[in-house]
Amino acid sequence: MKRLIVLAFAVLSAVVLSAADAVPKYVFLFIGDGMGKDHVALAARKLGHLNMERLPVRGSVSTVNADGRTTDSAASATAFACGVKTLNGRLGVDTQGNFVDSCAVLAKCQGRRCAILTTVGLNNATPAAFYSHVYKRGEAKTILKQYSAYPFDILVGTGIDGMKTGVKTEDFISGAAYGADGNEEKGSAETVGGKIMIVAKNDAPFFALRDLHLPVLVHSPAADDLAKYVRKSIELMEDSPKGFFMMAEGGHIDHAAHANDAGRMIEEIRKFDEAIGVALEFQAKHPNETLIIVSADHNTGGLK
Repeated sequence: MKRLIVLAFAVLSAVVLSAADAVPKYVFLFIGDGMGKDHVALAARKLGHLNMERLPVRGSVSTVNADGRTTDSAASATAFACGVKTLNGRLGVDTQGNFVDSCAVLAKCQGRRCAILTTVGLNNATPAAFYSHVYKRGEAKTILKQYSAYPFDILVGTGIDGMKTGVKTEDFISGAAYGADGNEEKGSAETVGGKIMIVAKNDAPFFALRDLHLPVLVHSPAADDLAKYVRKSIELMEDSPKGFFMMAEGGHIDHAAHANDAGRMIEEIRKFDEAIGVALEFQAKHPNETLIIVSADHNTGGLK
């Protein structure tokens, strides 16, 4: 399975970069949660243009789950991240119950920097598929505990699913690699055990970083500004000799579509597309080394 994922990336790179032997040094995977073709068409009509429309190669993908039924974010994210179809609710687990490594894990094993960014909880289904292995996507605490096995350089979300107000990060994420000062309401940035930096609420410490000596976990409402986090993550990872892999999710597109709120949905696509624009700026500086992939995990809301 690992070989299959590596080959899949190599083939896609060859198509996009028009070079049979090209392997991209910098890989961006943008996932618009719940963002179908009609959502994009409506947003483009309202906004006038979209950065994602500037990409040179287009196609369609079926995201039905292993049962051939309508997928959920867990099964579709596992397909994107791990290259296998699975059942709804499963993350990083195939239909036989085997744990499957994600492309982000493989990239990290190859010496690349890795960032997983989302505008929803950092242990929500889509980001979780890149680092966790569970049979039920609702196992929020278990999911985040498993991050210690794959401490990517940057993990960012607007919060932590399942975490109650006033609970310390160290109480929610068990293990010697994690901890925080517990001052969640005012914001905290704590390096614990020389292994990880946790930034909560106030994200200023993250944007003050000049390099990545330790993995950084951020849970802050400000992470809703995906473009800002993509830009900073590029800054922190672009000096990596072997390049980087970045997954960035616009998670609230799905929420707006579930509510049949077209205005909010268009605004969420605008913000998501702004983040793609940041990646395109970077690609213009590294045209032969950069691969940008934009997709939806499924279509929410029945927009026609």
